[in-house]
Amino acid sequence: MTEHPQSITRRDCLTAFGIGLAGVALTLRGASAALPDSNARAQPSTLNVVMYADKIDVDLRLAPFRAGTKYTLSVHSECQVFQGFAIENSNGETVASLQNVPPKQTTTLDVTFPEAGDYAFVNKSLGGYYIVTPYTTKTTVKCEAATS
Repeated sequence: MTEHPQSITRRDCLTAFGIGLAGVALTLRGASAALPDSNARAQPSTLNVVMYADKIDVDLRLAPFRAGTKYTLSVHSECQVFQGFAIENSNGETVASLQNVPPKQTTTLDVTFPEAGDYAFVNKSLGGYYIVTPYTTKTTVKCEAATS
């Protein structure tokens, strides 16, 4: 008797290929459960505010802000003189403020918006050793009601 080598049929190849694809699909589906949700927004620990003589740049990654939520602002001055920084509600009342932010320096400010509405981020020049005309720049941000 002569021995014949066992041959692989087309059907065997397709079956093996199908089983391999199913295994890959199951593995990938299981791995995706361990990955973070791509729609989830990373919560920054600090939001940046940069003051210029003619404008204020506000980091809006979490905008609109939510009433009752604490935010930490990193306030940086790109101005030539000391600056005052304040957050005012729509009635002009100060919610939070910093006095004497030095030129080219950064300081932090914790703020919690007490209620929904429009808030102005205000930059006021404080003069100093330089003879400059005082100026004020404002940027308005929105704050929504807290979700329950």
